[in-house]
Amino acid sequence: MNAEKDMDKATEAKVIALEEHQKKEEAFIGVLKDRFGKEHLKAVPPDIRKKIAELQKYQSDGHFWANGSKNFGMPNFSHGDFVGCGINLATQRIIFTKNGQPLDTSDLFLSPPFDFALFPFVSLNNSGDLIETNFGPQFKFDPLK
Repeated sequence: MNAEKDMDKATEAKVIALEEHQKKEEAFIGVLKDRFGKEHLKAVPPDIRKKIAELQKYQSDGHFWANGSKNFGMPNFSHGDFVGCGINLATQRIIFTKNGQPLDTSDLFLSPPFDFALFPFVSLNNSGDLIETNFGPQFKFDPLK
C-alpha cells in the first residue's frame, strides 16, 4: 500500500495481526523515494517502479533495507507492535521506532539531490495479515520525538 499524499514527516503503523508463516520476510514498513512525483508513481507498474524508486524499509524479521542494501540485527516486529517511520527534515535522517523506542538508524540518510517526493508505504505478503496505519499528526509514539 502506498500513500496518495507525499510524506510530511512521519507515519506510524500498528501491527494488528501478522500470522506466523514459514517465510519470515512478511511485512515491510518504510519510505518510498520517487524522483518522478506521485502522479508518475501511480501510473508505473510495480516491477518497473522498483527500478526507478529507492526504498528505505524495516522488515518484520528485523532487517533494514536502505538504498538496495540489506542490514541485519534489528528486533523483529509482530502482532501488537507499533512501528514508526519518520524523517528529520533538518538532517535528512530516516528514523524508525518500535513501540516508541528508537532503533539504531544513525547511518540512514536520504541521499542528494533532493528532487523527489517521499511516500510512506506498508507491504504485507500474506492475505491474512492486518495492519493499521496512522499518517498523523497525532501519534501514539511519535517517531520524531
